[in-house]
Amino acid sequence: MIKARRALVHAINLLQEVGAIRNNKEKITIRYPSLICGTGKCGQRALFNIWGPILYQEMVCSHPLMDSPLTTDEQLTQLHSYGRNQYKVNGQIYHLRSHHWVSLSDKWYTDDAYRWEVLLPHVAKTALSSMEDV
Repeated sequence: MIKARRALVHAINLLQEVGAIRNNKEKITIRYPSLICGTGKCGQRALFNIWGPILYQEMVCSHPLMDSPLTTDEQLTQLHSYGRNQYKVNGQIYHLRSHHWVSLSDKWYTDDAYRWEVLLPHVAKTALSSMEDV
């Protein structure tokens, strides 16, 4: 959890430093489904943030990988690809330093309960991609 927190803080600092996101954060008002609350489920919350509640619920009912209590990194990547291809979802998930999942759309950078408005989507994508390899 400490490594995940460090990755989160580093990502926010980097994104703000390069001007990719606004400095002020907003609390997310949509409640997460209880199945994806708690430690170790940030990847599922990242998917929820780019899919939205309706598509997320549809995926829970229709996709076999959504039955796993703790979805692996490979399964999260497969689910994300499926959502992009099947439903034309616009957004990306990133695994920061292999410890913490976040999501990015053209409008929002989201980490669990908070989001930041995206100012420069292409710069944000580059910055977050660089943190996946670290």
